Amino acid sequence: SGIFSYLLFSEGFCKALIDLGYHDAMERVDEIKDFFADHFVGAEGTETDQENNVQRNTA
Repeated sequence: SGIFSYLLFSEGFCKALIDLGYHDAMERVDEIKDFFADHFVGAEGTETDQENNVQRNTA
């Protein structure tokens, strides 16, 4: 358990994890954008969302 605590707070280890995650995300940036685009269609502030709010409030 001691080695895991050390690795968790080791600056070099943390930097390596962050770099690995960053490079992995950059290689898959199109997939990530598509994922979020699918989940935020009609995001707050768009006409579609405003129309839906009016319909819900008057129903």
